[in-house]
Amino acid sequence: MNTLLTHWNKKKFFSCLPDIWFLAVLLLGWGGFMSTMLFGAWHTVGIVLGVFLLLVTGILVKQLIRRNGAISVFMGILFLMCSLFFSLALFSELREFPSITEPNAIQLLLGGVIIVGGSLLMSIWMMLRGLSDRA
Repeated sequence: MNTLLTHWNKKKFFSCLPDIWFLAVLLLGWGGFMSTMLFGAWHTVGIVLGVFLLLVTGILVKQLIRRNGAISVFMGILFLMCSLFFSLALFSELREFPSITEPNAIQLLLGGVIIVGGSLLMSIWMMLRGLSDRA
């Protein structure tokens, strides 16, 4: 058994982890978008969002196949801004609960910290990886 090849695959997987993370998050967005479209809620905002999701998904798949440092930095900044926006939305939703110890508030906090916190970390990792690819 060639352990060097196995180690390389793990290393490649971990170097592509931010792209895989955001593809998984975008798949969740695609699921919500498609269910909305199937039930006939065709709006201009939904169509623009669908085109944006398609574009970003295509760029991430392209980055998995052949990485470009400048695109990684740009996508990292884009996802960082989105993550910061969603962290503000998370804290705004948490303020609506009278007590942070309610089960729904704890569930929102736990899920939000995992998704938004993971996205913050992955976007910073993507930016740093893009900067090191450019050097």
